[in-house]
Amino acid sequence: PRLDVSIRLRRSILHNDLLQLTRLLKNHPKYLPNPDALANSSLHLAAQSGHLPIVDYLITCTSHEDSGISRNANGDTPLMLAAEGGHEEVVSMLAERFGRLDYRNKAGATALILAARAGRDGVVGILLDGGSDVDAVDGLGNTALHYASAYGHFNVVWTLFERGATFDKPNRQGFTPEVYSYTKKVEQYFKQLVQEREKRWMQESRSRAE
Repeated sequence: PRLDVSIRLRRSILHNDLLQLTRLLKNHPKYLPNPDALANSSLHLAAQSGHLPIVDYLITCTSHEDSGISRNANGDTPLMLAAEGGHEEVVSMLAERFGRLDYRNKAGATALILAARAGRDGVVGILLDGGSDVDAVDGLGNTALHYASAYGHFNVVWTLFERGATFDKPNRQGFTPEVYSYTKKVEQYFKQLVQEREKRWMQESRSRAE
């Protein structure tokens, strides 16, 4: 028996088969959003898979997001899924197309927080370049720096420090990112970055005073 159109559409996205996708949507345009059981739209699936040509095609289909940025059952946008997956080109494209970067999911997390938690340093840089709030907090009061420190992502910790993240911002339980350090090695690295920043601030203050 022939598979349902919605299933064939999802398969074409997962297999990065742009030709099949365009044929299906040409014959069945009403299936463009095609939400699954978790309310992931076609664009969610393409963004999560990191298939740039598919994402590009879907966002040119203007009706796809006419009613606003689509969200799945967890409140995630396609950008959030791409950010968490580390798909830098897709993140850049979605950020340019839809502009706003700091939507929050049901847990209060932004795309930046999800990228930092997953250790996606390149994505973190792209989002910060686009204007993401480096100190945004989720529902637990955790920032991107809390998660980068907690998961031991050295590169992300360094990037966030360089972009001005508040290193002593407590979460709802009163814990700072340093307290969340995954290992002693991360904690030592964190303290080193704090010392370097404070030293830099002192030097800048002296320069201004002179």
